[in-house]
Amino acid sequence: MALFFNPIDDALVLTGLPADAIARYFTVFDERCRVTSDLPAPQVRHLDLGIMIVRLENYIGGLTNAIESELAYCLREPIGHYDATLKLWKEQNTAQIVDFNNNSHIIIYKEGKQAIELAQPEYIKAFDENTNTYYYTYQCLSDEPISSKAIAKMGHILVRQLYEIVRDRRQNALLAHAAAIGVNGKGALLCARGGHGKSTLALSALIDGFQYVSDDYIVLARDGEHKNLCAYPIYSCATLTKEMLERLKGLRTEFLFDNWNKTKDVFNLSAHHSAFVPKLPIKVAIYPNIANVVEPSIERTDSNKAMTHFIHSILAQMQDKKHLQSMTKLMIELLKGLDFYQINLSNNLIANVKALKSFMEGV
Repeated sequence: MALFFNPIDDALVLTGLPADAIARYFTVFDERCRVTSDLPAPQVRHLDLGIMIVRLENYIGGLTNAIESELAYCLREPIGHYDATLKLWKEQNTAQIVDFNNNSHIIIYKEGKQAIELAQPEYIKAFDENTNTYYYTYQCLSDEPISSKAIAKMGHILVRQLYEIVRDRRQNALLAHAAAIGVNGKGALLCARGGHGKSTLALSALIDGFQYVSDDYIVLARDGEHKNLCAYPIYSCATLTKEMLERLKGLRTEFLFDNWNKTKDVFNLSAHHSAFVPKLPIKVAIYPNIANVVEPSIERTDSNKAMTHFIHSILAQMQDKKHLQSMTKLMIELLKGLDFYQINLSNNLIANVKALKSFMEGV
């Protein structure tokens, strides 16, 4: 057994622990799921990400509504095959179930792969490769009852956990911070960091009758048959400022909760599920540019700007320093071969969508 400090993770790393000792951790986690649950039975759903099925096993009563509303389009009854399990439970203090020995952050490796991460008192996350089970517990969700602020602090619910599952379980797939919409089965990937208009453009397109995948987070992968780049949906929600919601005339939403920093609110989009598509082939990548011009325009552009925004946005959202090189390489590989365009956005949302539709019909 070996111990050393890893400055990248700011954690004490433990390697060489016997397999049966690591297995005992998972037994403890399973027991804590049952003991701490405030549900008569766990909430079990299958989440269909297009490229894989994740079995959600939730033991936190305060998360049930958020899971059902935010993930509504992709949730299924738990029938048949699934590729991985994600178990969620709550703890008042992670040190109560694990002896940290005065260390606040420990990572345990098994055969060169991270198996357990213990960050006292905030969270525990772990992966049991023998059962393909991921474990997560949140100290911030231990309050009774769980506040909407605590849920809102998670952002899009489970986004980092699902990112890690896709990263670990599918070699050439990515959970990306991007938007995807389409016309007649031809999809556009909207690549930009937050605040550059991709959500507003995607939701305006949804109102106008475009095919819709998401305004914020998608799964990207090459399909098995033709190796075409495709986008798959995850969420049935959008985060919007009150001002933007008022401008998006025709968007049918249900208020879910305030965003934790009060800049945006979270809304359910289930009323628009008829426009959602389970898989959309991506034909072009488009960089939204808030130009405040009189008339919107679309022009060919160098891929560097859109790619830079695409990569930086994902890395900033997921905080995945450990896999920086491999994930950057994957992002570049996935978008290779796409034509890149820039849409110069006006203040007129209808005009922007009209220009986008005209362009997409000619792709």
